Amino acid sequence: MAKPSPARKAKPAKKKLTGGCGGYVLEDVPHLTDYLPELKSYPNPPQDHPAYVVK
Repeated sequence: MAKPSPARKAKPAKKKLTGGCGGYVLEDVPHLTDYLPELKSYPNPPQDHPAYVVK
């Protein structure tokens, strides 16, 4: 019987903060690739297809 592989520990994502001249702070939302950096991404062909364009 094979031994189970050790669980991969996800590293906490770094907070992405941006400050504005008005004193406000914007925080970027976490993305899946923040936790899984080796995750492949693929283009979204329908976003540029004329049949899917909303004007």
